[in-house]
Amino acid sequence: MINQKDGELLEHIFTMVKRVKKPIVKIFPDGRVIGTDEQFASLNIVTSLCDIPVPCVFVIDTKEISAFMREITKDDKKGYCPKFDFPYEFKNIYINNKLSLENHLELNYRIDELYNRVISQELTKPVIYMEEEFNKSIPEMFSLKVSDGAKMYSFGVDKKFLMSSFNAIHPSTKTEKVDLVIRDSDIYSYTAEFIIHKKKENYDLHEILRFRKL
Repeated sequence: MINQKDGELLEHIFTMVKRVKKPIVKIFPDGRVIGTDEQFASLNIVTSLCDIPVPCVFVIDTKEISAFMREITKDDKKGYCPKFDFPYEFKNIYINNKLSLENHLELNYRIDELYNRVISQELTKPVIYMEEEFNKSIPEMFSLKVSDGAKMYSFGVDKKFLMSSFNAIHPSTKTEKVDLVIRDSDIYSYTAEFIIHKKKENYDLHEILRFRKL
């Protein structure tokens, strides 16, 4: 049975998952939250203070936890479901429900591999371009609609950087500041880190994407 303390922890985890804006999310006990897409082509990192400690590592499917939260709250006035023991049954249901244990381990391995690669680049690759409030330079990039499709943008000195964008990228609002840091990756590509400052919610969302060089 979920008591109030565990219910609050579950709500906290759900809040952390939603912040990352990705379908696959990993939460660490120290408060780090990382997320990626189904192709493991991009990485989002949330940096914020974890005011409620998480008891173990969770690898979570965002759609599944959203459905879970709707299910446990629809018939319970307190918002907590008496049918599940938390965190153990929650972990079993929403990590292994539609995935075999082998698939779960593969997801965990692949998101860790991506995260470690990104951190390694931050430590070893040079910064070749920086711009504060980059969203003011190309505001359209951060307000694309689904009907706009994918668009290409060039910027920097001599327009040397070429970048594609579409509706699902850059989860920011008009009032939020977005900084950009570009690091050299290899002779063919560079890594762009968009730092979206969520001041109202007191956290930063780091969005890391890789692009081809011109």
